[in-house]
Amino acid sequence: KPYGSGSSRTFNDEKIIEILKVMLSKPGYNVCLLYPPIKKIETEHNIRRMPDILRERVITHDSSHSLGILFAQIRNSIGIVSVDTATVHIAAGLKKPIFGIYNDNFGKGENREWLPNFEKAMVMYVDAKKEQSVNYINMDEFENQFNDWYVQYITQ
Repeated sequence: KPYGSGSSRTFNDEKIIEILKVMLSKPGYNVCLLYPPIKKIETEHNIRRMPDILRERVITHDSSHSLGILFAQIRNSIGIVSVDTATVHIAAGLKKPIFGIYNDNFGKGENREWLPNFEKAMVMYVDAKKEQSVNYINMDEFENQFNDWYVQYITQ
């Protein structure tokens, strides 16, 4: 889920597409892209911008219909990549592997209780530049850490 609460925890269009391309570099898996209702048109536009071979492997679903639908989507997933703490905590409760992406001020010091307390969780912190934003994510670092997470938790 590339959308968190507030702009500092929400990926922009370009980063969403870059991250999807890294995730879809793994053969045999699809990605269910969760989004809030306000991002429906933007999400559909982003998917149309992707190459056909990747676009057909992206499932979009408005996650606002009910909490039950969100739980079902996570329950049917093999793993979760998200900036959204609620989604991450649901995934932890359902024992799904988690790759959480947070700003560098989140989960350090006094915020540690918000991190996923689950043995199959990996957290990546995005360094701050002028302000906190997950859009400062280093894509090479993301790809390396995502690949490690994938090998350790998804292919096992």
